[in-house]
Amino acid sequence: MALRYLLLDKKLMKCLPESTKATKKKAIDLAKKICRLEGICLKCGRTKAQGWRIHAHHIIPVTFGHTAALTSNLICLCAACHSTGGHAAHQNPIEFSNWFNESFPGKYDVLRTIAHNKSKVDWNLVYIGLQHEWKMKSKEE
Repeated sequence: MALRYLLLDKKLMKCLPESTKATKKKAIDLAKKICRLEGICLKCGRTKAQGWRIHAHHIIPVTFGHTAALTSNLICLCAACHSTGGHAAHQNPIEFSNWFNESFPGKYDVLRTIAHNKSKVDWNLVYIGLQHEWKMKSKEE
């Protein structure tokens, strides 16, 4: 098994094994956690502080590996706008796509280009990068 050494924040990270499905899942979960730090639904404005549960919604589906753990591929939505309301992203994807493209012009096309990249993803590197991003963003809170 190949090992990698990484230098991050001037600290030598411990040896990491090759990427695994478990590391991919951890990376995706951490990206969602980073996204939810915003604490506000970008569609309707409801907030975590108001008692609403905030979800991280993938713009490009998780099945496209290159965008699965990108924080730029996630958008904060309240539970109603994400999955339970009549106008929710998962209940009415065409309406949601129209809203998204009007609200964030060009972003879908950029993400789609990244998603179709054919190179292999090193999930260990992705996860370490997200750990660094988490550390920086959670300090801001």
